[in-house]
Amino acid sequence: MEDEKILSICIPSHNRADVILENLKDVLKIQNNRFDIVITDTSDRSGDYEKLLAIRDTRVKVIRNDVKSTAMENWFCALENADGIFAFHLNDRDKLIACNLLGFMAFLDRNKDCTGGVCKFLSEKEEPVLYCGVKNTVMNMPYFALHTTGMVFQMKSWRKIPDRKNIFTREKSGCHPHDMILGRLSVMGDMFLYTKHIWEMAPVEFYKKNLSGAGMMRFFEPKERLFELKCCLRELESLDVVGEELKVAKRLQMIKNYINLSTLGYFYHTESEYEAIHYGNTPQKYSILQKKKIIDKVLKLYRRELTLQGKTYASLKNWTYRNFIVGELAKKSHVIKSKQMRKLLRTMNRKRKLREDAMLR
Repeated sequence: MEDEKILSICIPSHNRADVILENLKDVLKIQNNRFDIVITDTSDRSGDYEKLLAIRDTRVKVIRNDVKSTAMENWFCALENADGIFAFHLNDRDKLIACNLLGFMAFLDRNKDCTGGVCKFLSEKEEPVLYCGVKNTVMNMPYFALHTTGMVFQMKSWRKIPDRKNIFTREKSGCHPHDMILGRLSVMGDMFLYTKHIWEMAPVEFYKKNLSGAGMMRFFEPKERLFELKCCLRELESLDVVGEELKVAKRLQMIKNYINLSTLGYFYHTESEYEAIHYGNTPQKYSILQKKKIIDKVLKLYRRELTLQGKTYASLKNWTYRNFIVGELAKKSHVIKSKQMRKLLRTMNRKRKLREDAMLR
């Protein structure tokens, strides 16, 4: 059907009506009825909800949610009220790229049978990637601690998950419930990675005026990452249709990814001015020796908590230090006299970053 609604853009809102109105300005100029916008508002600031209600566009649905709702509960409410074939999660501070929306909708229209996907500019591939079959979907889609903006769920498959509301609690998922939903969807059908630029995060100027991530300020710390990994590992074990061989491969991939997040990812979050401003923290700087000590502690923590032993642990340890050393040497490559060595280090570091940016796929 030509007028069938293909996409619901779901925006959980809290005290950011003005930001949402500005970010939707170009989107609402698009003359197309195959998408709608679902805003669930928990604002406790006077006038915010009224500003959202004042949007004069039949494609916009504003739902008043309990002001005491957690961020995760508000995320769930927005997705639960989607009525398109697909739901797209957009944080209230992030912006949809209006000029690329129709192309994205056309892609979804061609792939309506997909159970969901991820919109991330995270791959060296220029075209969207389809992952077909349980092995490919499980190994490439869930349990990577993904930013909530850019998650796409097929609503028919979403509604087949009976305990989906429980997943949107910190106790069940850590801070990334969408990632667990991707896990459930990954065994229901084919999925996609949409690599074109569909959305962008708020600029650093925004975070200088508005803190973000309330209740999730520590999610990047190693112990929090480990807690979330344990949640994901329990989820993986509960997927009955996934064979033991695939579970073993996925488990190792997940541990690698979370060790990476707990070490290099941790350094990025604590040293980056952008990330510090984002969460209201003061940037820190570590020496190479300090970083090595942190890595040693993280590896010991993971070994103890996950009972990692023998060749498996040795392999993970070597992999972690190789990533760390290559990155640190590449930063200092400008002082190396050998042109060939500089080129080699920078190439190795670029490949390492591509692997990380593509979520270790």
